[in-house]
Amino acid sequence: MNPFHSPLQLIQHQHNLKGFTLPELLIAATISLGVVSLGGFGLISILSSSQVANAQNERRIELNRSLEFVSAEVREANTIEKDASAATLPSGFTLPADGENVLMLYPDSSSSTPIIYYVASPTDNTWKGPKVVYRWGPQFNDDGTYQNLSTPASWTPEPLIDAIEDTTTVPTCPGADWTANGTVGFGACVNTLGKVAELSHSGVYDKPLQGSGIYKAQTTSIARSTQAATPSFTPPPGSDPTFTVNNGTITIRKQATMNIRVLGSEIACGEEGDPIGTTAAYNLILGTLVNQSSLSTVAPLGVQNNISVAPETDLTVDGASSTGGTCSPNISVSSNNSSNRVLTLRNGDSIPDYTPYGNQLPIATISAGYIDTNNRITIGNNEVIFLFELGSGSPGDASFDMQDLVVLASITPT
Repeated sequence: MNPFHSPLQLIQHQHNLKGFTLPELLIAATISLGVVSLGGFGLISILSSSQVANAQNERRIELNRSLEFVSAEVREANTIEKDASAATLPSGFTLPADGENVLMLYPDSSSSTPIIYYVASPTDNTWKGPKVVYRWGPQFNDDGTYQNLSTPASWTPEPLIDAIEDTTTVPTCPGADWTANGTVGFGACVNTLGKVAELSHSGVYDKPLQGSGIYKAQTTSIARSTQAATPSFTPPPGSDPTFTVNNGTITIRKQATMNIRVLGSEIACGEEGDPIGTTAAYNLILGTLVNQSSLSTVAPLGVQNNISVAPETDLTVDGASSTGGTCSPNISVSSNNSSNRVLTLRNGDSIPDYTPYGNQLPIATISAGYIDTNNRITIGNNEVIFLFELGSGSPGDASFDMQDLVVLASITPT
């Protein structure tokens, strides 16, 4: 076999090894480019959707955190200004020229200077526009209590959240008797009693390759109860109740038998201080005749049963604190003339949500058996519970807890 090829054989071999033509290469390159472009477009779309979702999630967290902060302060407030835009602003507060007053909270019944939430343009480049929510009010201690509540002159505006939508659309309120404040960017609908606020936010967030988007959040908050029950009870037409209630005075309209007892008494000098002594008594008033009888507030707790009561007799209950340790409150109150310190509750009324001072027992524990899981009074329609505050006189104080003395009266017609 000849190991050498002839020139003719070499030419024939090279002819058999020809590659792709130029048109074929162009077609292949076009197809490859199309496939790569489609894959790249899909990848960009996935990344863009992921970035938008992340931006929405971050905005949702920021808006909800802001609303929770405002809502928590509403829950600690005594009342809410119904129409913030028409309210008189305190002397130490200046609303910016482009600012809008949205929410005004009064921390306690004795407060004349409200905490103010308003919306305005950012004052510098630190905060993003178009609008920023600001808070003007006292600072907080480490335990969450107010630091300088009594000195409004030391309050300064602080930004709460930025990138709030700039719009003139007012928030939609739950009913016609609610008042709308602000806009949907930052709005507050307040009910006619100044106790419930529906809060809303509308914030701007960046959408990659798509400009910007709007995310909305909303919550409802209720100011704390300072008067948990209606101060008076008038019977409906056609009914014949055993008694009526008028500002802490129980008028027994029929011949009846009354049982009255002390459910508990908890008051101390300071959070860990010595107990403060208390006394309790009830008064049966028929015309000018007054019959007063004491009830023990220490174990065994006072109870009196089968007390005969004549028609048109008024019942009132008294409570008093004496001394304990270095404290000497010496406060005496009666259910018929101390509405800030005594609550008269009937079946279905809500108990106030005050936190018990120090390590004292809450109202629900002292009144166990007469409170349901929703913190509502569950007693007979012929019964009344009295809650006393015998220490602080201000609902904003930590020691104001309305459980210093709890008395139950049952009135059964005979």
